[in-house]
Amino acid sequence: DGGWGLHIEAESSVFGTAMNYTALRLLGTAAEEPKMIKARGLLNQMGGAVNGPHWAKFWLSVLGVCKWDVVNPVPPELWCGPHLNFLHPVLLTLMSRQAPA
Repeated sequence: DGGWGLHIEAESSVFGTAMNYTALRLLGTAAEEPKMIKARGLLNQMGGAVNGPHWAKFWLSVLGVCKWDVVNPVPPELWCGPHLNFLHPVLLTLMSRQAPA
């Protein structure tokens, strides 16, 4: 159907399709390749990336593809963790600011 799931045997999902499409674009795949057109069409049929789970919207916002308004609130307990944790919100915010526009 042109999309991707969470694993090789899974049905296409918004999360899998949005993340794989984004990864392929970041790796340099042209937007006009047939597989990318098919994936974009399927993602539009599913309602777009904003209909994906929290993690899809979160990572797309970190990359600067989506606005942070679409992301559900992050539990405040994440801010209390050590800054050495690679998932600490401070580090993710810094990484998203360094991404090219």
